[in-house]
Amino acid sequence: MSSCNFGTKTFTIANPSTGKSCNFGTKTFTIAAPGNFNWGLWMHWNELKSVPRWNMDGDIDWWNTQVGKKQSWIGCGDWLFPTNSDGSPKYTGDPTLAQQVTSVMNQVSNAYTIGGIPILMWSPAQCHHDLVPFSESLFYNTMFTNGTYDTYFTALAAAMKNDGREVHIRMFHEMNTVGYPGCTMFCPYWSPNYWLNATEYAKGANGTRINTSATFKAMWQHIVSIFRNAGATNVKFWFSVGDWINSSYPISAYYPGDTYVDYIGFEIYNGRTTTPFDDATHTYGSSTSAVQAIYTVLCAVSSVRPMVLAEIGCLDGTSDTTAKPAWLTNVLNPTTLKSLFPRLVGLMYWDDESSDGTWGLRNTVADQTAAINAFKLAGFKNGI
Repeated sequence: MSSCNFGTKTFTIANPSTGKSCNFGTKTFTIAAPGNFNWGLWMHWNELKSVPRWNMDGDIDWWNTQVGKKQSWIGCGDWLFPTNSDGSPKYTGDPTLAQQVTSVMNQVSNAYTIGGIPILMWSPAQCHHDLVPFSESLFYNTMFTNGTYDTYFTALAAAMKNDGREVHIRMFHEMNTVGYPGCTMFCPYWSPNYWLNATEYAKGANGTRINTSATFKAMWQHIVSIFRNAGATNVKFWFSVGDWINSSYPISAYYPGDTYVDYIGFEIYNGRTTTPFDDATHTYGSSTSAVQAIYTVLCAVSSVRPMVLAEIGCLDGTSDTTAKPAWLTNVLNPTTLKSLFPRLVGLMYWDDESSDGTWGLRNTVADQTAAINAFKLAGFKNGI
């Protein structure tokens, strides 16, 4: 029940969630239904990389206050560091198994405290805790399927099952790209073409086939099966790709199957234009059709799984300071997004600064205002 006050009279409106129109004499008041489009922000995350907490300086709380409603999805994440079978760190200075599991579960609890479902961006670490690069051979696809990391996943699955709250895990993101862009931020020694490509170039590009579509799918299925077999049905898995189409590595060849995937997703990144989705693939000139193409491919990969904009972002303009706010206004609109991509159920904005550009939403007053006004739209959800 919800009460609405009009002057000196109070009228009680039953079940406002259905968006009913209520007539009082000659006046008609419409109670808008709450939105059902999920939204959230990726920010600094990872407790184990010398970052004390992923809700940096209360940024998520700040955004929720400015928008006047809570994010329904809270971006967080962690790395997998190799450990010995007893849970001790494999390398001096790295976290123990218990510390890694505790870090993840802390972030789950923090997300629910803020009022959103945690979206855990998970990948193996690029470097040791002190940023010394790992040997890539530690993270071959087959190192997962042969049980090397089963202790980690078994412990995490048990913790999440016991917790019981819904958790989304986005594994091996951008795995279809020519490289793995995120990995170069902290550790330039990480090999390009790692997750999907067949050759580990850091070992000399000798043509030895290491990671293939078959080994990637087997790795994914092995990890998800550990959670499913543990009864952790509250854990949902995102299969999300960069918005690049490479005929040499078709996405369909790497899709693990609907049984092992709960959501499918893609990314949109804009250079410095005002037209929705133009320049979305870092090529500085591609059009809406490029984004539609990846959406079409994913629809063909799975006809039933809901779709997410796993990352969306826009660079600051170099001279035209009106470009980014205009793009944000055009794109951060559930009605627009649903009309272009009907299977979308939500988005995650990359509100972070990276070595490849300034993507944040708080760099100028105009950026902030455009984003706040966009997220205030009725189509976006209010919390869980």
